[in-house]
Amino acid sequence: PKRPPPPAAVARVVRADIAHAADDLLRRPSAQRTNIGAALAFDGFSAGERHLGADLYFTYWLAPLVGLELSVGARRGLAVSSRNGSMQATALGGAFGVLLRPLRWQHAAIAAGASLRVVGVVFRGAAVDASAALASSDTGLAVSARARAGGLFTVGRLQLRVFGGLGAPIAGVAGTDDGERVSAVSGLEIFGQLGVGFAL
Repeated sequence: PKRPPPPAAVARVVRADIAHAADDLLRRPSAQRTNIGAALAFDGFSAGERHLGADLYFTYWLAPLVGLELSVGARRGLAVSSRNGSMQATALGGAFGVLLRPLRWQHAAIAAGASLRVVGVVFRGAAVDASAALASSDTGLAVSARARAGGLFTVGRLQLRVFGGLGAPIAGVAGTDDGERVSAVSGLEIFGQLGVGFAL
């Protein structure tokens, strides 16, 4: 009869099988627990502002269904005409919230989430000419509660994302010119995001 392999040989085979299985598991999209990436972003507010910018985000999946996400980003508003010239807003801040993947496939998932967003906003005015009063410079914090939905598409460790959503104001910031309100980061918010990230 054949002799059983020595214990050392068995151990090597078992270790190799475990390593292969672990590597295969880590390559699956469902096993990628941490994602970092960057995204182009658009924010529009019913009070008048339209912002373009970008975000950096970090996502940690607590389970295949639910994860936590932190993002930071900057925005630049489109110029808005005012009584004495024009105003333009800049915003810097971030958001923290929950992200869900209720429907998942091998390389794609439907995702939805909710978050709280806080940004510091600065409105800067520019006068038309030297004889006009200089438009005001207004600053403040804008806070909103957001809900979004979209898709996640995975190729190896590369992940593409597309999101759209709505935001409800908690606190807003308005830009004024000579005491007259020109535009504001407040009211109903519509936003979108297109990004690319990597699984760690």
